[in-house]
Amino acid sequence: SDAMSLSKDMRRLGFTLPNVYHSHGEKPYVVEGERALGSLLHRLGAHRERKALYAKRFPDWLFGVSPEVKRQFLSGLQGGIGAPIRSERGRIILSPIFFSAHSSVIDSHLEYLKGIQRLFSDLNVSTDVSKNEDENGIQLVIENSSNNIERYSDVVFYAYAVEKERVSRRPIEALRLLNRQHNGFNVLPSRSLIHLWV
Repeated sequence: SDAMSLSKDMRRLGFTLPNVYHSHGEKPYVVEGERALGSLLHRLGAHRERKALYAKRFPDWLFGVSPEVKRQFLSGLQGGIGAPIRSERGRIILSPIFFSAHSSVIDSHLEYLKGIQRLFSDLNVSTDVSKNEDENGIQLVIENSSNNIERYSDVVFYAYAVEKERVSRRPIEALRLLNRQHNGFNVLPSRSLIHLWV
């Protein structure tokens, strides 16, 4: 399903119909597009492997685009490297986005995450970017307040990651019900909400 969604979007962008085939390796499906798409993605800053060795440059033009384009960009990012929303001991959790980078390029990765943070901010989702001084790691943390996670789920989805969407669906619906109940709407008795966490 993820492979078919990607294939459809590639076609919608004007590229030739890609080859989609089953692989017996780590990834179940492989989508092969024309070289022009690979060149475009490379020019936009994508790297195939050993990403920690390359400097990152955030595409500044994304700051001036419509909220829908920002949403799509963040959804692709979250579909690729973001964690699904999950329930943990009665709380809704969204894990940070981690990057590790060689010390010679870590500042560029930090600036890249700050660009992502700005896009989230433009869509009213609160985040924080921090650098781990002991290691070559940085992270973008999406504030785990119930209102912020609900806003996040309204704005961002997991492009090309059906499984992340599926896993996130139940906790976010439970959170929405809890928020409505907290705001004075008697949606369900509290006891009924416990069944949504299982």
